[in-house]
Amino acid sequence: MWDDILEIVLEGILEISIDAAGHKGKGILIGLATLAWLAVTALLLWVGIAESDITLIGLGVVLLAALGLWLYVKIKRYYKTRK
Repeated sequence: MWDDILEIVLEGILEISIDAAGHKGKGILIGLATLAWLAVTALLLWVGIAESDITLIGLGVVLLAALGLWLYVKIKRYYKTRK
């Protein structure tokens, strides 16, 4: 099971890296990183719920909270520099 999760995550990161290499915008990289983070979090939550594993569910919740905090900081910093 863990090898399948790792394979999916690594394939996603590879695809995002290849797509991001052709773009020069920072916003695109932040968007792709957010989608990759959200995909990993959703996968951990899904597997944790399916397997009734409280550790995976807790890790998924922590990663989701970290994503929210990261996005909050990035958006706040973006609007602060625009003023």
